[in-house]
Amino acid sequence: MSTEMNRRSFVTAAVSVVGAAAMAPLLSACGGGPHQKAGAIKG
Repeated sequence: MSTEMNRRSFVTAAVSVVGAAAMAPLLSACGGGPHQKAGAIKG
């Protein structure tokens, strides 16, 4: 397997990087916020 960068491997790598960058905000929006516990209210 050669280590030269041809057009197909470059495009594949570029699409992977762009896809990961596009998914990062979506994944961070799904989790990591303040969590509220359901149950009795402490007074």
